Formats: sequence, C-alpha cells, structure tokens
Amino acid sequence: MSKTQLKKLVIEKFRALKNVDVEFGDHITVVCGKNGTSKSSILGIAAQIFSFEKNYAKDESLRHFRQITGAEFKSQYSEHFRISEKFDVPGSMTVNIELHDGYVNQAATAKLELMKRGKSPRPVVRNNSSATGNTSRNFTHPVIFLNLKRLYPIAARNYEISDFEYLTIMVAGTTPEDERDLWVEGVG
Repeated sequence: MSKTQLKKLVIEKFRALKNVDVEFGDHITVVCGKNGTSKSSILGIAAQIFSFEKNYAKDESLRHFRQITGAEFKSQYSEHFRISEKFDVPGSMTVNIELHDGYVNQAATAKLELMKRGKSPRPVVRNNSSATGNTSRNFTHPVIFLNLKRLYPIAARNYEISDFEYLTIMVAGTTPEDERDLWVEGVG
C-alpha cells in the first residue's frame, strides 16, 4: 500500500480565509503566523477530512488499531473547530481537497462543506473521488489532532499545591520572621 498524502487545500471560503491555496510538502509543512490568522482553521480542515474507522477498499473495520496511549484514532469535529451557530452557517465553508489516497493508490479530490446535520452545522466531506458508492465519506487515514486539551500532561492535568518539605525547613535557631527574610533576600 502506498502512503496517503495531502497535496493541496483550496479554501474558497471559511471564516477569514477566502481563496487561499495551501500546498503541502512531501515531508513536512510549517504553518506559522500571528494569533488570529487562521492557522488552527487550516489544521482543523486537514484533520477533518480523514477518518480511521473503516478501510473502504477492503470493507474492513479499523477500530482495533490504537494510538500508543491506547485511545482510538478518532477525533470529533468539535475538537477541530469551535463551530459558532451564529457565524458558521451551512454554506459558509467550501474547501477543495487534493491528495494521494494510499488505500486505493490513486490521486483523489473531494470537497469539505459546512452542512446542517441534526441541530447544529458540521463539516462534511462530499464528492470523494476515490470512494465507491457513498462519496460523502472521509478519506481513510489515521489522524491524531493535537489541541491543548489533548496535550494531557500539560493542559488537562489537575495541579495541586503541595508543601514540599525541602522548601519549608527552617534553619536551626531561626524564627519564622528570620526565615521569611532569608527567602526574600534569596539566601534560602
């Protein structure tokens, strides 16, 4: 099986992005910019077009594969985008996708659009050229979308204030006021 590789996103419209082409390198692509310049939107779009639930080429489930942490290769669109019911309305997102689909070993295209499913809008892949039958499905590829919530040890950890004994040992013969003075002056 050849590798799946995202080649290009043509963002016709999505929030502040209008007629933006994003071409991806063969090995690495760096997306950088100031706060509020849609970097996360680009990464969210790239993550949203993939799914790793089923190998459609072989009609097999892929749910038995796991990340190194034991979690599934699955992320919800709500982790990729904070959808605003007021501003992100159906029809407000159109992204053309070009990639090499490693599961069928061919160039493929699709379109990502914001559609209304149920009560709120969500991004949906349409016209997947490598799909047979239902062409409104994501491309098969494992994706781990890393947002701050997923950087578990850093962002989702419960921090506790602890009394570390080595920080509170009093110097023999000093009063609490002396100890405070020692810490303030940086001697302790």
